[in-house]
Amino acid sequence: MPEPHAPSRFPEGPVQEGEWLCALVVEQAAPIEQLRERIQELEARLAQDSHNSSKPPASDNRRKPPPCSRSANRAGASREAKRVAAAGP
Repeated sequence: MPEPHAPSRFPEGPVQEGEWLCALVVEQAAPIEQLRERIQELEARLAQDSHNSSKPPASDNRRKPPPCSRSANRAGASREAKRVAAAGP
């Protein structure tokens, strides 16, 4: 989408200023509305998952992290016990 551009010189006088500002607002209204519609489309796409679209469940990004293994938990616990023992009473 091309960038809208304002006239390089701001008109002088209150009547010309008002007309210039009105023309600028009218010129920018259509691109703003197009951007609003695009945002709505993108937000609707973000809200889709396997429950409300034809996407497969594997494409859902809302998965739980894999559980830690028991050996990792025990190793962490023993490291913590060693740290506490080294710190002393």
